[in-house]
Amino acid sequence: MARKKKQDESGLTQLAKCPTGIKGLDDITNGGLPQGRPTLVAGAAGCGKTLLAMEFIARGAMEYGEPGVFVSF
Repeated sequence: MARKKKQDESGLTQLAKCPTGIKGLDDITNGGLPQGRPTLVAGAAGCGKTLLAMEFIARGAMEYGEPGVFVSF
């Protein structure tokens, strides 16, 4: 699942990405979330933060064999 840093057309080095398995999200984030870094998901009540987290955990387990923990307060 790990991807190495690579250079884009402009010669800049891109961050290694962790694919989410969510096609639309991986498309707009150019391959997934930054690997090995925390990602803050913020928004108002009802905007889909919990759904995004659960989808990320479920797809990571089913498609990539990754363990995951979801904690909600």
